[in-house]
Order: sequence, then structure tokens, then C-alpha cells
Amino acid sequence: MLSLLLPRRCVLCRSEGTGLCAVCITTLVAAPEMAAPPGFDTCSSLLSYTGATKELVAALKFHNHRDAVGVLGFAMSQLVDGLETLERPALTVTWAPTSANRKAKRGFDQSELLARAVAASLGLRACKLLRRVAGQAQTGHSRAERLLGPQFLATGRSPQRVLLVDDVRTTGATLCAAADTLIESGTGSVHGLTLAVTL
Repeated sequence: MLSLLLPRRCVLCRSEGTGLCAVCITTLVAAPEMAAPPGFDTCSSLLSYTGATKELVAALKFHNHRDAVGVLGFAMSQLVDGLETLERPALTVTWAPTSANRKAKRGFDQSELLARAVAASLGLRACKLLRRVAGQAQTGHSRAERLLGPQFLATGRSPQRVLLVDDVRTTGATLCAAADTLIESGTGSVHGLTLAVTL
């Protein structure tokens, strides 16, 4: 019934039927393989942050267009599917949180939405392991300013193995700051996963 009142629409072209239509998918550029930032065992990205991907991220991040979150989470999960094995402690999925002010203003945290979609696709637990310390947002700042990175606090003792999700990897400062906090609070193995990466 809800789908009749609020039909699913492509985040990019707004055509009805799916959160991301087949035509728009062909305009997205896959991310190349890149070295993991310091502190990470692995780090993967789904898309290159260029062209239509910029529109996709902006639609999710600033305009609350969530229709594509499920399909993006599934696609992201395929990049790390082999990390989960029976003989190791289970991966716990978490995210690099936005500030409390930004979450209150937007009503959601885009990285949390992606992390929960990834976790659902992998059949893993997703939980909040980090809290962002109040400070300047990364968006709109120079590379030098971004390299200073945000600060995080752990919400408790962290699990042994963590999959850390974020929306865009730019300088890697946010991911590194988050990974450092997880490691300091007990995590032994951190794997990164982002929707997009700048080149």
C-alpha cells in the first residue's frame, strides 16, 4: 500500500520503479583499487567520486533521497563478502558518524544508513561504536584542513574485528581517525568500506 502512495524513484533521474535505474547505473564509474589507509587491514570503495556519483552522494547526503540505499548497500557488501569466515570472530559493522548537529539537522546519518544496509546484506550485526567530537565539518574545506581530520570517541570497548563504513573517502583523514579510536578501544582488525572515493 505504501508503495502505491510513495512509489520508489531513481535517485538520479527520478523515474519510477527502482532506487537506481539501469540507465543511471551505467553512468557511474567504478572505483579503482587503492592502498588501504594507515590502520586498516583492507579498504574498498564502490564508486569513483566523479560525474553522476557526486549527484548520487549529494542526493543521499543533503536531500534525504534514500531510495537507493538498499541497492548501494548490497553492491558495497559484495566488495567485502569474503572477509567473513567461520573460524574468526564475526565482523561487526559500524560507521564514521557525522556530528550530532548535522544528524539533528538532516534527521539521519548517511553513513549509518549505508552501514546498516551493508550489514543487512551480509547478515552481520551493525552497531554504533563511535561518537564524533564536536568540531568543523569536513565538507567544503581544503585538503590541508581535511587532513587534520575529525575526532572520535569510542562508545565502549570495541569488538575484535570491525568493518568501518563511510560515504566518501577523500584524504582518508576521517577513516584514519575513526580507525585509530577503534584500535585504541580494543579492535584488532579494521576493514574500511566507502560508497565513493576521490581520485
